[in-house]
Amino acid sequence: MNETNNNQQPATYRAVRIGDIADWRLIAGISGYGVFAWLKHSDQGQPLVPVIDCRWNYRDENLLDHIENAVYDNPQVLDDFSADIVVMTQRTLLVPSQVVADDDDEANRLYNQVYSASAGDLMQENIGEATALFSLTSGLNGFLQRTFSGARVHSHLAVMADRLRDRSADMPRLYVDIRTFGGEDDDLKCGEADFVAFDRQTLLMVATHRWNHPDDIRYHLFNIMQVFGLDPVKTQVSVSGPAALKAPLVQQLRHDLAYVVMTMMPNIAAKAHMPLPMSLLLRK
Repeated sequence: MNETNNNQQPATYRAVRIGDIADWRLIAGISGYGVFAWLKHSDQGQPLVPVIDCRWNYRDENLLDHIENAVYDNPQVLDDFSADIVVMTQRTLLVPSQVVADDDDEANRLYNQVYSASAGDLMQENIGEATALFSLTSGLNGFLQRTFSGARVHSHLAVMADRLRDRSADMPRLYVDIRTFGGEDDDLKCGEADFVAFDRQTLLMVATHRWNHPDDIRYHLFNIMQVFGLDPVKTQVSVSGPAALKAPLVQQLRHDLAYVVMTMMPNIAAKAHMPLPMSLLLRK
């Protein structure tokens, strides 16, 4: 495992002994602040095996270089695994699937009305009636296609929208997943929070918002509830993320909302500190 931060040199690379690679699946996350990867055995009883945990301060410049180095410094992930790769990016746009079906030009036109990406950098994931259009940094799509040929590349918001839908059959639900990353001051906690809302099984919205203080998360949550008409008495809010952040947030929200819980995650994912979008892919 190669582990880096702002003040530490990369650790010496050591491959993990795993036996037949056909028995394992690679699940990886790529973001603006790090690359993370685990190996999952086909035997459900076996724990996840971490193979990359490489972090840096959030950045846009030279981001592809950091991602490539994180991968090439851990060459075991380049073996011929069945692979799911989750791209975690705020620059995600959900559009009706029928609008962009077999029409890459229209997908590119719509995306560039909100964000900016060349046609070659734009990635897509269909989740039924909606399609996620997403990009993280220039050159990433080409790198993934060359380096992980045959891998399933996902939008983290599309994964959440698709995999959490069935949990929302009985009542309106708003899911909040919190992530942290370091700022210029290592003591400063900031990060991103993902929001996915359903009116029962109807997807209402997905979004990622930056936060610099936990109060920002509460602000975005209540704003979303107001905009989409989610009743504080009838809507369940499910929170996931680092315990130091989610526990006090849950307690605060319970003063204002009738149903506030912590999002259920597979036990092996919780033990491995696997982020929610990747944990939702543990079952194919």
